[in-house]
Amino acid sequence: MARPATTDLGEAVYARLEPVATQDEALGWPLLTYVQALAEMGREVEELVRGGEQAWDPLLDVDLSPDWNLPYRAQFVGVRVTPGATPAQARAQIKGVGGFKRGTPAAMIEAVKATLTGTKYVGLIERDGDAWHITVTTRSSETPNPSATLAAAVSQKAAGLVLNVVNTATITYAESEVRWGALPAANVEALFTTGNDAEAVV
Repeated sequence: MARPATTDLGEAVYARLEPVATQDEALGWPLLTYVQALAEMGREVEELVRGGEQAWDPLLDVDLSPDWNLPYRAQFVGVRVTPGATPAQARAQIKGVGGFKRGTPAAMIEAVKATLTGTKYVGLIERDGDAWHITVTTRSSETPNPSATLAAAVSQKAAGLVLNVVNTATITYAESEVRWGALPAANVEALFTTGNDAEAVV
């Protein structure tokens, strides 16, 4: 029978059991199999401590952290990693949506972007109608999971604000101002024949 695959931790423990392992190979490696099964429970910690001079550094360093550790690492800066986020998205959230930024427009935009595809367009209007309302707008075609997008926005919402999340297939008035100037009406008329033509630009 082939020798079972092992980890460094499994080998280290097995080596200490050499006096009672003399017949292990002949019996089909039952002791090594058992030791490795126990070692698997410590695999994640082993990843952190077997780094030489950098031992334990991955626990708090977002760039060195194993993927499984990212939600734990995020807690240190007040970030809740979006469920289903890829490791790259989780790292971006930890770096870009730090606890000291939580509740700010920038933090909300970064959190929402992590749930989007394509251009990741996010429009945000503070004090939308009054001081207590905030509106976040995304593209329908770039919002594969509206529930996740809403949850991401809520995770960064300051207490007391009323949040409105809109998924739209057309360009918004606020975006038209960014694209075509502070007085978009005249500019849009020069670019498009009808209002529908302008709305169709996404």
